Amino acid sequence: MENNLNELVHELESQTGDLNLKVITLNDVREVIGHLRDDMDNVNIETLRISFREFHQTIRLMDDLLKYTVDDLNQVNDELKNTKQQLFEKFIKQEVQHEA
Repeated sequence: MENNLNELVHELESQTGDLNLKVITLNDVREVIGHLRDDMDNVNIETLRISFREFHQTIRLMDDLLKYTVDDLNQVNDELKNTKQQLFEKFIKQEVQHEA
């Protein structure tokens, strides 16, 4: 049982690290999109054609990055829920055995 508990704690640590990386990526995406919005709010109509290509490229990149990051985040979240439930069940089982 101790070995299984150690494995669960290591899984939890790894999953928490993965979650942290996804949050950092999402914050970076938010910052880039904020800059893009500022740029689009202040676009010069004369250079709109050139700006549009740059905006379009950035939006495609951010969309792809956001899609994969959110997909990964959902997967890590599901894994964290599972690990949390397993840890909870181990501790409840351990408490019941100690009380018996």
